[in-house]
Amino acid sequence: MIRAARLLSTLGLAAGCGVPVVEPEPVPPDYAEWYRVDATGRVSGHGDTYRIIHVNETGTEFAGSGRYGEGTVIVKEIHDRDGDQPGGLRYVAVMRKLASPPDGGQLQGGWLFTYLADGIDSDEENRASCWDRCHQAAPIDGAFIDYGR
Repeated sequence: MIRAARLLSTLGLAAGCGVPVVEPEPVPPDYAEWYRVDATGRVSGHGDTYRIIHVNETGTEFAGSGRYGEGTVIVKEIHDRDGDQPGGLRYVAVMRKLASPPDGGQLQGGWLFTYLADGIDSDEENRASCWDRCHQAAPIDGAFIDYGR
């Protein structure tokens, strides 16, 4: 019994380690006023969720081919699905097109992928697996949607 408790304790500690917290420039508090796209359904990495995606002005200047401009920020609020409406917030995922990574971060395809477990004001964790598991296959410079307007 004690051995099992120690093993569970060790596994719990290990699960909290290994994902670096990064400190990129924070997402501005008015991001919800940016260009918005809603998406639903099952997708790799996010499951069958309701996603509210906000894109800053730099991202909306995308010409439809080539690369998104440096400074593009895409904020994805991942919600449970309540029919055709968003349910409770699960987490926030952020993609930033940067020239160089912040301390503790890693760029992939020119993007910094981060995860905020408790909403936009929580610590950001670098999530390099987003590129490896999904976004490298995206048809539009690491994105699945052309956000240019």
